[in-house]
Amino acid sequence: IENDTIGQTKISKHSVGKLGSDKALNKSMANGFTPEEHFDAAERVVGLYKDADLKSTDPDKDGDPNIASIKRFEKKFTTCKGQNARAWITVKESKQHGHRLYTIEVMEIEKAGINPASKSVADKSQTIALNNIPHDTGEVKLLSDMFERIKGGRL
Repeated sequence: IENDTIGQTKISKHSVGKLGSDKALNKSMANGFTPEEHFDAAERVVGLYKDADLKSTDPDKDGDPNIASIKRFEKKFTTCKGQNARAWITVKESKQHGHRLYTIEVMEIEKAGINPASKSVADKSQTIALNNIPHDTGEVKLLSDMFERIKGGRL
C-alpha cells in the first residue's frame, strides 16, 4: 500500500487479523461504533490509508529494539451507517521489514482530536469479547474474506 506521507507499507494476513481482532473492535465500540462499522472500515483500510494524515510517531511502548517507530494516521470518512468518523490507523515500522499496517480504530469526529480509545481508560476497561456482542451474522465477516477484499482492492 502506498501512503502519501511515508511511501510503501506492507499488509499481511497477520495485519488483517489485527484489523479484525477483539481488541481493535472493542476500541471502535468504546468510541460508539457498531461491529458492522468497524469491519466495514477494516475492509476499506487500503483506501483510507492512502492519503491519511500522519498524526504521531512514537517509540514502541514495550521498548522492542526491533521496532523503529509506531506511527498513527488519521483519515475522515463516512461509515457504512452514514456517521461522520475518523479512522485511526496504526503502522509499525520494523528495522528489518519496514512499515507494516497494524490496526484500525473508528473514532467520532468530536473525539478524534483528543485521543483514540487506545490511549484512554476505555482501552483498559473494555473486556467485550467478539462472541458476546449481539449482532446479525451478516455484520461480521470472516478474516480471510476481509483479507481477500483488502488485497484484491474490492473496497
